[in-house]
Amino acid sequence: AREELKTSTLIREAIKRWWCVLGCEESGKLHRQGYIKLCVALIKVLDPDAKTTPEEAKANALADWNEEMGEHAKIMLYDQFYDSIFQLADLWTADISEA
Repeated sequence: AREELKTSTLIREAIKRWWCVLGCEESGKLHRQGYIKLCVALIKVLDPDAKTTPEEAKANALADWNEEMGEHAKIMLYDQFYDSIFQLADLWTADISEA
């Protein structure tokens, strides 16, 4: 059921807004450093009480990048970004509703 949400118009539009806010719409790609900055910011927002240092957050983000993209990859395309953000949302939600 969660996988069906990947085709939801509401979710597709929300993830597309993230892509645009990151300034990736014109180039069609997100650079590794941009991904790391996004992940560090998300850690602060999703878990504000965490004792994660900025260095640890960057290391975790780089490890995520390497797992998803491979350590030699320098860019992420929209479809890869979409899957990454969808997985993140799936991890942080308790139910399978769109809202």
